[in-house]
Amino acid sequence: MSKTSYIPRIDEDFDSWQKSFMTITVANATSWGIPPAEVTALTTLQTSWTTAFAAGGKGQKTTRTSQQTKAKTVARKAFEKPIRVFVKRWIAVNPLVSDAQRIALRVTVFDTVRTREGRPASIPDVNISYARGGQLVFKFRQEADATTGKSKRGKPAGVHGMKIYYKLNDPSPVTADDCNKSQTFTRSPGRLVFSPADAGKKFYAFCCWINSRQEEGPFTQLLIAVIPG
Repeated sequence: MSKTSYIPRIDEDFDSWQKSFMTITVANATSWGIPPAEVTALTTLQTSWTTAFAAGGKGQKTTRTSQQTKAKTVARKAFEKPIRVFVKRWIAVNPLVSDAQRIALRVTVFDTVRTREGRPASIPDVNISYARGGQLVFKFRQEADATTGKSKRGKPAGVHGMKIYYKLNDPSPVTADDCNKSQTFTRSPGRLVFSPADAGKKFYAFCCWINSRQEEGPFTQLLIAVIPG
């Protein structure tokens, strides 16, 4: 998925997002002046996605077939493109939809007053440490200055937080697209808490800065740790 997209990249996150988006949209479609046929077309595609994801998602990796995985991918593409068209036509510039409602939908809210912030250009400096109770602790700050070699605490200007894309166990991911979980931290340190059953498992992650529109900057190199007991 596009790194500048309001639509989540990971299928599990996308599924959660679309459920919320569709629930709010269906409940408000009449007051927003959206034709019923437009909503019906989207809910039909949602049904196809839900069915395909239930059979071919990563949660079914021990039982799914290659055909089911492919069907899931096709269903997402078929659903995602009309969502973008729908948002552009009926949500983004619709005067009947408030900015508060756009925020609830988790779509882009265009700022007509302030200057639009750019996508982050730097890479976070991330240190992973361990804590009791199966915790990984992430301390992050700005990358070292090329001249002085010193890192600055805090986040760069215009940055909302640091996003982690991660997965457990081999095979190790090649890119963030290979990870099946994500988490955003707006303050350092951030913590991920794992269950006792995960103790000893390998942890792989890529990290990046994000701005308030969820636009991502460049990723760190692959980070590796082991879940503590």
